[in-house]
Amino acid sequence: MPHRILILMSDTGGGHRSAAEALVEAFADGYGDRCQVEMVDGLAAYAPFPLNRAGPLYPTWVERARWTYIWSYRLSDTPRRATAIVRTLWPFVRRRTRRLLREHPADVIISVHPGFCRVVPWTLRRQRRKTPFITVVTDLLTAHALWFGPESTLTILPTEAMRPRALAGGVPPERLRVIGLPVARGFAQG
Repeated sequence: MPHRILILMSDTGGGHRSAAEALVEAFADGYGDRCQVEMVDGLAAYAPFPLNRAGPLYPTWVERARWTYIWSYRLSDTPRRATAIVRTLWPFVRRRTRRLLREHPADVIISVHPGFCRVVPWTLRRQRRKTPFITVVTDLLTAHALWFGPESTLTILPTEAMRPRALAGGVPPERLRVIGLPVARGFAQG
């Protein structure tokens, strides 16, 4: 029976989808039919309104109201505030997160988007499930505090420069690996 891998992403910027697609490709190349990989836009399919509209709204928000984007990013970008945001949203997303996990059973869950890095592990813990949860950070030098926390089984960083940020966010050092950013085969060979 193939190992089931769930990759969670969102179309809020091109990097998340690109990283997810590169991982799908790498698993297919490396493991063939020994693994079954599913890529899900978790925000679009499972988040409540207005979070489920984040993908289509993101470019407009950044282009037309950039100052609000920058302001909200900076205001929320500390470990304490990021945790407070997730705790505030938790009552609104927990049922949908349970449904996501029920509808997409997996042996391993990988997130390439910060929106899942707390709520999915919290749900797994509450369900007493031991499913490994891996965070793959897609920001090269700066990453929002939502990416980081002690909940992930493993956090993969694209650069060594990101390590202090991850440690400050509560990621235990033994759960950090710096291995680069997932890129598609065609991009790496081109």
